[in-house]
Amino acid sequence: MVYVRPVALFALFDDRQWARHAVAALKAVGFAGEDIGQLDPRRRLHGGHSSVASPGAVADALIGRGLTEDQARYYEAAVRRGNPLLAVRTRDEADVAQTVLQRCGAYDVQPFGRRPRRGSTRMSKATPKLAA
Repeated sequence: MVYVRPVALFALFDDRQWARHAVAALKAVGFAGEDIGQLDPRRRLHGGHSSVASPGAVADALIGRGLTEDQARYYEAAVRRGNPLLAVRTRDEADVAQTVLQRCGAYDVQPFGRRPRRGSTRMSKATPKLAA
């Protein structure tokens, strides 16, 4: 069996206050600011990654980060509805990030861009189930 770890977690929030709270909580447990990206439908993408000027560009930016077109369109639709989106780049601490995100009100927390754990020779792509 090949064990894989996520490279990034994506999470949606109902409002920007909870998303900001999650960013602060992630930093408090040791995540660096450059490992956290936030797309607020009313603002630009924050963090150490590229900047997205409008929700219409969300899908293209996410596809560029390794999501499938369907996954990217799902997140783009959520952002258009007004839901902030956070992306957290992880190493071995995906469980910690997921717990923090969920405790801060995130929903649909999904891992993307999986890679093998040390000692593994196979790569595995994550195909998370996305909520309708």
